Order: sequence, then structure tokens, then C-alpha cells
Amino acid sequence: MDNYERFIEKYKELEYAVSIKYNIPKNGSEISFLERRPEFSKYRKELEYCREVRNFLQHECKIDKEFAVIPSEEMINLIDKIIDLVNNPITCYKICKKVDQIYYKGLNDYVMSSMLAMNHKKYTHIPIIENQKIVGVFSKTSIFNYLMDEDIKNLNSSLKFKDIDKYISLESETYIFCDSKMNVKEMEENVVNEFRKGNKVSMIFITSNGLQNGDFIGLLTPFDIMEY
Repeated sequence: MDNYERFIEKYKELEYAVSIKYNIPKNGSEISFLERRPEFSKYRKELEYCREVRNFLQHECKIDKEFAVIPSEEMINLIDKIIDLVNNPITCYKICKKVDQIYYKGLNDYVMSSMLAMNHKKYTHIPIIENQKIVGVFSKTSIFNYLMDEDIKNLNSSLKFKDIDKYISLESETYIFCDSKMNVKEMEENVVNEFRKGNKVSMIFITSNGLQNGDFIGLLTPFDIMEY
């Protein structure tokens, strides 16, 4: 099988994968549909080029029994890669830090010792977890607001997170919740949309049901999403 046949076969395989994955009619516009999907934006030009080559090969005559354009090995490999991405999209869960990799605390843990750990590890936020649920987030802003509002001069080493619950509220900053199937590029759009509304997303929490009341299973920052 030469590269022409392999290319056409792979292209048809990609069209079929797209029609099945996104539940759209198979009508020859599957690749155009894929070009518009945010998760494939980095491959948009390559997809467009493949589509043009495919149309050329299907509709143009040969010259001296030879095609004027012969798909390269790289083009065929690219289509193979995109087929895999269609069938196995990169999800937030795939690239997130899992629970056992995250530094977090509970409501009965001490604020002072946690702050020392934050400073040592260069963390800006600590998730507060109870019964596998995210109940708050502690940050430098939390302790600053607590000290200012309560007019406290010295921080007591016995202070616990439950004692400053209103300062670790999830309402104090912008957080996004999603489930394990959320696509990375879709999440990137969510982060950008929040930014356009004037909201800076501090953390992205992955939970069992995509909601705050779901079990906490992973964490991402906007930098993780944007750099991917």
C-alpha cells in the first residue's frame, strides 16, 4: 500500500472517528468540524492542509498516471495522532496533581504550622478538605484579612482553620470545579472566559461529580492549563 492509499484510508478513519465521537452525520464536513474545536486549535492549519490534499487527490486527475501530490509519512502520522486524540482526548484529570501529590489541610489543623510549610514549599494556596470534600482554601489573603478584620496583633499557634472559616470561604476567590472527563482545551476556554469577566481563577478542582460537593480527586492551576 502506497502513501496515497494509506493517507486516504487514515483520512476516512479520522472522519468516522469524528462522526462517532461527536455524534454528527458523516457528510464530508467532519474535518472542518474538528478544525473549529478548541482542543484541536493547535492542529488547525495542519488539518486544513490535510483536508485540501484529500480533496485534491479525490477530485484532480493524474498526470502521466501519477498524482501531482503524494502525502508524506509525516501527514499520515499526524492523522494517526489526531485519531488518537479524538478517541482519547487529553483531560484535566490526566495532567492534574492527584490527591496524594497535594499538600492540603483539614479544619482541625493548625494555621501557624501550615503557614510555615507554605512558606517553605512556596505554596500560595492550601485546599481545606473534610470528608474528601473541599470546604475552603487558605491563602496569604485569608490570614491578612483575618488579622485586619479582627484587629489581631499576634497570631496564636493554637489557631485552627475552623476558627477562621469565613476567611477560607470558596467565595473569597474564583475557583472552578470540573469532573475527570473535562477536556483541557475546554477548561482553557473556561479560564479565559472568567478572565474576560474580570475574575482571576486561583485553582481548578477536579471532583467525582464536577461539583463542590463531590469527592476531591485532583487539582490544577490556570498555569498548568495554559502551558499544556
